[in-house]
Amino acid sequence: MRNNFLRFYIFLVNSVVGIYFSISTLYLLDKGISAQWIAYLISFEAFITLISEMPTGIFADMFGQKLSLLLSFIISTFSIYVLIVSYSTTQLVIAFLLGGLSSALFSGSSTAWMVETFTKSKDEYSDFFRIVNIWNLLSKIIGALIGGYLFFVEMNLPFYLILFLRVITILALLAYSKGKIVQKGRRTLREINTSIINVFQNKSLFRIFLITTFFVLGINAIFMYWQPLFFNKLHDKNPYLMGYIYVLTTLFSTFGSFLLKKLKFMSEDVLFVFSLLTGGSFLILTAFITNFIFSLLFFCGYHFSLGISGPLRMMLINKEINRNRASVLSMLSVFESLATIFGAILWGSVYTMVGYNLTIVFSGAFVLASVIPFLVFEKNRGVPNHK
Repeated sequence: MRNNFLRFYIFLVNSVVGIYFSISTLYLLDKGISAQWIAYLISFEAFITLISEMPTGIFADMFGQKLSLLLSFIISTFSIYVLIVSYSTTQLVIAFLLGGLSSALFSGSSTAWMVETFTKSKDEYSDFFRIVNIWNLLSKIIGALIGGYLFFVEMNLPFYLILFLRVITILALLAYSKGKIVQKGRRTLREINTSIINVFQNKSLFRIFLITTFFVLGINAIFMYWQPLFFNKLHDKNPYLMGYIYVLTTLFSTFGSFLLKKLKFMSEDVLFVFSLLTGGSFLILTAFITNFIFSLLFFCGYHFSLGISGPLRMMLINKEINRNRASVLSMLSVFESLATIFGAILWGSVYTMVGYNLTIVFSGAFVLASVIPFLVFEKNRGVPNHK
């Protein structure tokens, strides 16, 4: 983890995430897009990601994860440009289509590339994913602060900065010497198919995939609607305030990841389930409580639980993967995309009937339900501990 390039890469990638997701909903609303249509666009993007996941994962394992990442960032750059200049539905659809394809190329290859480039054994995974998550979150905080301020100045400025950071990321990956960009013949298609089938045969791996599905389905609502939810509670339409909230909650996630090392007295499985249960409960209370301060405190508690469950989930998954990591992680993204598609349609429809608060309450119930696979499927025994 002492690799300076890894830190630089994490910063470039996640500062963009912080900029985008701190103001993206407000940006689309300012363009005249309704909350329901925002949900449909997110659903469409997830669908594009879904149908592209396995081909892009197989592509990364066969020809190189670094090449897949480069293509992802190039396509993402075009997606952001189209989003900036778009004022018609057709242009927005194109922007989200490119965004979905970029996400598919990125989702399996990024984690796989970092694990296989910057770790030597599975014994390192616990600290690796914890520290990577901390760096991810700190980078998002910086991005959110900058994005919130720039959006307050002029709504397109954050997206111009994203374009600049994407170009820097592409150049940095091209300049990084470790690992060839194109690696033909890394894996055969038969080997990759075997690894994908193993997802359904490995009970430990499959149950985490199912947990992910329920979890993503639940948090999709707060992902889409947290900004207008707090706007309504505070009756303040200042977008810069949303940047402060994003930074505060991300700090709580960082704190959760920081404390993860101190919670070794609990088994990884038990701690993972506990974090999901507390997260779902805090999410329900966030929406149920009308007072802005108390609601924000519960929202911070929800993010604290994410800081624990996020690294644990990735560690538990990657410990079960021995080969063709990009393809298996792309399969994970297929589960996530299915949940995102259904969740965007579901919560967009629920919102029109019951409003923001009850929509988030219902979504919290799905997060609580995500622990069910842990009760149904037993953990595999004797899984070989090699990479």
